[in-house]
Amino acid sequence: MSGRRARALLIDYGGVLYAESKDFRESLRSSILKYLLRIEVSDASMESVGDAMKSWSLEGPVEQEIGYAAAHVLAKHGVTPKPSVVKGLEAVMKAQVILNTEPLPWAEQLLKIAADAGLRVALASNHWCHECVLATMERDGLLKYFDAIITSDLVGYCKPDKHIYEAALRLLRVEPSKAIFVDDNDANVEGALNAGLLDAHRFARELGAEALRGFKDFILRYV
Repeated sequence: MSGRRARALLIDYGGVLYAESKDFRESLRSSILKYLLRIEVSDASMESVGDAMKSWSLEGPVEQEIGYAAAHVLAKHGVTPKPSVVKGLEAVMKAQVILNTEPLPWAEQLLKIAADAGLRVALASNHWCHECVLATMERDGLLKYFDAIITSDLVGYCKPDKHIYEAALRLLRVEPSKAIFVDDNDANVEGALNAGLLDAHRFARELGAEALRGFKDFILRYV
């Protein structure tokens, strides 16, 4: 069993530790519209902002980051995305992301289980705003549980691409064969296995207390 022991845990953010509020998309759209009207984009509307939001995602292994999304919204409304204007809209969007992202009820309990097991812990998230992730976890007292934070915004790759797992493990200085992974997405779990991690577990948040037990059983299997 000693050869199957883990030294590190990579864990997802959205869906395992955090969730967006039910009003997030509407609040974000409203805030973007207010900014556009403030800079005198007179033909901006909730509908036009919604259309821009639907089309800002990139395809392929690189996830769009929030600064690009802000520039895209401006360009779609006929505004040349000069850096100062992009930064202004980006700040508005970041504030909404932070305000409307809430820790799930079991978030700290999951991290305590990992800490009590003696695992080094890294976040591996397809989040478009690294700064927002840091801000929410600091606000909620969860940042102290992490040895490294990796987001697609930071590294330019998103799960299930192997590079995001590898980036987290390099920061932890742990070999893939000594690391385990938890995510709520089947494709990302498969991606971790393809990247050579010891094992990966899908966190079934829809199961409530049973999901928490499943997480604990998975962790204890490898410590």
